[in-house]
Amino acid sequence: MKIKLLSFWLLCSIIAFAQVPTNGLIKEYLFTGGSLTSTVQTPLQNGNVDLLQTGSSVNDNDRFQNSLPVNSNAKRLNGAVLRSGSTASANVQSYSFSFWINAETNASTKCVLSQISYNYPYADVGSRVLLLNGKLAFLSRVRLTPTYLLQSYNETPISYLDNSYLWHHIVIVVETSLNETPNTNGVDSDFQFTYKRKIYIDNHLEYDETQTAQETTTPGSIHPLVMDPSQNLSIGAINTSDPFNSATNYNDKIDDFRYYEVALTDTDVNALFEENVVPGPIFVDAVATGTGDGSSWTNAYTTLWEAVSLNTFKKDIWVKSGTYKYPGQQYQGFEFFSHTNIYGGFNGTETDLSQRNPQNNITIISGDTNGNDSTNSSDIVYNHYTRSDNKYHTIILDDGVQNLVIDGFTISGGNANGTTNTSGSNQFYRTRGGAIQVMGKNNGETISATFRNCIFQYNSGVETGVFGVYYNTSSSNVTYDVNFENCIFKNNNSLNGSAMLHVGALASQWIGKGKIINCLFHDNVSSNGAAAIYLFASTNGGGSSQNGLDIDIINSTFSKNRGGTISGGPNQVLRFDNASNCGFYNNILFGNASNGNQSSIPTFYHPSPVTNLPEMLNNITEGYATGTNANVNPLLNTDFTLQLNSPAINTGNNNYIPSSILVDLAGNNRFIGTIDKGAYEYDGSLTNTHFTQFTDFSVYPNPTNGIIFINTKEQIEKMILYTLDGRILLESNNNFLNLSQYPSGMYILSLKTKNGLEGSQKIIKN
Repeated sequence: MKIKLLSFWLLCSIIAFAQVPTNGLIKEYLFTGGSLTSTVQTPLQNGNVDLLQTGSSVNDNDRFQNSLPVNSNAKRLNGAVLRSGSTASANVQSYSFSFWINAETNASTKCVLSQISYNYPYADVGSRVLLLNGKLAFLSRVRLTPTYLLQSYNETPISYLDNSYLWHHIVIVVETSLNETPNTNGVDSDFQFTYKRKIYIDNHLEYDETQTAQETTTPGSIHPLVMDPSQNLSIGAINTSDPFNSATNYNDKIDDFRYYEVALTDTDVNALFEENVVPGPIFVDAVATGTGDGSSWTNAYTTLWEAVSLNTFKKDIWVKSGTYKYPGQQYQGFEFFSHTNIYGGFNGTETDLSQRNPQNNITIISGDTNGNDSTNSSDIVYNHYTRSDNKYHTIILDDGVQNLVIDGFTISGGNANGTTNTSGSNQFYRTRGGAIQVMGKNNGETISATFRNCIFQYNSGVETGVFGVYYNTSSSNVTYDVNFENCIFKNNNSLNGSAMLHVGALASQWIGKGKIINCLFHDNVSSNGAAAIYLFASTNGGGSSQNGLDIDIINSTFSKNRGGTISGGPNQVLRFDNASNCGFYNNILFGNASNGNQSSIPTFYHPSPVTNLPEMLNNITEGYATGTNANVNPLLNTDFTLQLNSPAINTGNNNYIPSSILVDLAGNNRFIGTIDKGAYEYDGSLTNTHFTQFTDFSVYPNPTNGIIFINTKEQIEKMILYTLDGRILLESNNNFLNLSQYPSGMYILSLKTKNGLEGSQKIIKN
């Protein structure tokens, strides 16, 4: 048995190793034990294939080892420069670099690799990779002819480049091709040259550009110059032929450096990224007692931040029920990394994501540092003494974090009651976003995240208690795209703003995007602003200011919120300033009046003119009945689901909700015939409590081949026949129904009497 098991694991390791691409591999430096020898000994056009070192480097931990003892399988350059020979081919047409870096600082300009020539006729041909203030700067140049130079320069942000624990995988690809066809003049040839460049960071394609060039000249006369076969490779510093002299040496860690003379594919990049990586999620359990390496529930990390900061391979993170806090200063919060999915709601035994239950296994990301917050409604305010220790922002989205998913958490205890600084290099705005703040501070960055199946409660702020945005005044071309799906916002407090603030300013190139879908807002309070959401597109700088904001609010419910008085209108729940580029579809905005009665005026505010409003279509809007919007009572239950006779049932518009949204806030089918308005789809199945109030009636014959009769002493007002998924098939006010046209199976009959009694029974059709 031992021999068989050994053979099995050996086979697995061979298969894993074979996945690493070897086609076109010219140099490979794994630095195992500090070695500078290439594991591939390919004859080069010039120089040695092994690395020669100038200065002193230090052997250090690789990406698989985060603690002592040091495994000495990576290099910390410490000012040293590593150089090897040139290319294998005399006429390189495509090439790729793959390597891992762990940079502890991201300031100034540091050279990671350089292979650019200044030798005629290869002048300016080759590549250079720099780290430039948190970005990867990639320069590539080729020559179609001695006088025809094509070049590409790109700066790609790397999230949290200066995190000392986090390695990043970098792949640079340059691919060229030349196509020659005879010209119609019968003498010359037409040449089509294609020049492609790609940058992959942590297994994601971040930059992809293609240039083409055409020349008509003598047949066979064009020979593109892509890489100088006499030019050496320099790792850690500018090479001797590179005219660029503004970069300092790269001093931090580097590992698994490979050079290919082919263009790596997406599959190749994935294999390099996942080399020697054990599959499966990372586990987090606050009370785990095992090894603490995150490899299983037994050996789970005990802090969420540890799991996040050590997640080099972008694995999913599974978090067991419990409370998790960021350990840093009051102005610090959880900062998550790009391309990461973090799931809460586990009990610590699950082996599949579908087994979790966030409703039962409450998993809290908390800003309540001391754990002493009062949750009395009157105490959930920014200046309550129990909240003086709380984080200003429980979660901070900044530094170009993208494609982040937070799913199945309760996010609470944030208190944005700090100070502000809106000038200089260290700007902050600590009065917005107690639960989440978007901080746009770098030119050209994009921030994107989705919060799904989350509850936001007991958050507070001077301006916004839950979600807020601030752009560094010196930044430009900043975009955020933050989405909320199937979330509940309740018992949050804002002094001067709303629970949620979305901001854009087109003149400054600050663009705010996002969607709020299947969400419920209830019992949120603002003293001086709109209780739930404020959409604000700045008019500073003129132009089409509304285009700086693109927020859609879809199939959400707003009820029992209490806002302040804005421009004479009491109890405002929503505010729209220059929000005409936004949308408000299939929503319910009702029951927010402080006296509990239906309001005769809208509970949303917008400055004049009406063009400040978003596109408002197909909503139930208290006090507002313009166009397709209705000012009617939606008949909500105490849990904000729809009653049997709600006018919201089957009156939504399916076209307004994205096709990716399949369920409602309760996890039920979102499309039962025509979509309902609000966050909940009406559930017509037997589990609905509204069908169980009246039982004094009988149905016969049951099972039936066609016609059924209803026997009751009550007068029947209406009968409805449903499918099990809640679709309405028949309606009648008689005492019989004909099911002949429907297939065999089980159905549900609901009955309402003229005395207001309601009940249901199963019907079986043979």
